[in-house]
Parts: sequence; structure tokens; C-alpha cells
Amino acid sequence: QQVVQTGSRLGSPSALPDEPALVEPGEGAQFSLVDLDRLELSWRPVSGAQSYALQGSRSTAFVDNIIDVENRTKLKATLGLRAEGSYVWRVAARGREGIRGPWSAPRSFRVVGARRSAEGP
Repeated sequence: QQVVQTGSRLGSPSALPDEPALVEPGEGAQFSLVDLDRLELSWRPVSGAQSYALQGSRSTAFVDNIIDVENRTKLKATLGLRAEGSYVWRVAARGREGIRGPWSAPRSFRVVGARRSAEGP
């Protein structure tokens, strides 16, 4: 719950939206720039959510984000893949009053430059 203070008065408690469950890609998934130039991130709906905040970064601290969207109404986002590296992403639901709930646990994926052989690197 969240309580807002206005001056010396506390408002009524407001319920926070639940944490979204991330769907795709799975934790630790790896993608090749040779095979793919776009990647879809998706998550499950949260009851009562009006929109979602989405962050993507190369850092688990989510500083210098490459994606930082506050009011996304869809349950997925398509990313253009342009560079190799490790990435993390997370989502939070926003309720009717715009109150943001907790962030989902971050999920990571890796983008490599070359196709990987099933027989070895």
C-alpha cells in the first residue's frame, strides 16, 4: 500500500498494483544478430493495471537505460537488435491513479554477433 502526505496530513492508503510476471524471452536467452534483428519482450497482465512502465538496460542497476517508457498500454514491446552484449529488462504496473507498483524481477538476455553451432562454439 501507499500513503501520500499533503502538508501535515496523511491520505488514505491506496493499494499498489501487483508485480507483473515476465513471459518472453526466458531468463538467459541468447539471440544472434545473424538470425534476428528484432526481439519481442512480453509480460502477463496485472489486474487493475491501466498501463505499464518498462525499462531495459545493460546494467542490473538500471542506470543509463536504453529503454525507459512510463505509460505503455500493450503487454509487449518490440526491440530492434543492433549491438552485441548482455541486457536486462523489467516491468512495473500502474494503477488507476497512476501509482506504480513494484518492479518485476529483472530478466536478462544476450545478443551475439554470430550464429552458434549446436555442436560447440
